[in-house]
Amino acid sequence: MKILITESQLKRLIKEENVITDKLLSLYKNIKNISMGNIHIYKNVIPGIGDKYYGKETIKSDAFRHVLAAAFFTTTIGDKLTWLGGEVNEILGALKNFLKGEGFDSGWDMDIKNNKLGIIIGKKIN
Repeated sequence: MKILITESQLKRLIKEENVITDKLLSLYKNIKNISMGNIHIYKNVIPGIGDKYYGKETIKSDAFRHVLAAAFFTTTIGDKLTWLGGEVNEILGALKNFLKGEGFDSGWDMDIKNNKLGIIIGKKIN
């Protein structure tokens, strides 16, 4: 089945594609610039805060880290990218566990709930 479009429809599609491409490139540049500072905070600051209040590598400190990280990233890159980053992080964690023979799980249920809570808090801060 062939779909025929007019020349003006094609021009409109190309224009829309260019607008979307420009927005994605701008978003990528912003994320790249922001993420360089955020990665340091995520890897070095947030875990220490959770460990300080709830003990090192405890369930409570893990939950706190997820909430705090999601709130932090929501205030810097927005709720949608924070949500996506949290989902990707859990998928990668589950895949890593699977490859180690530990099953396809990363504590997903609890972590995603804590990420959602952090996003809610981050949106209130903004």
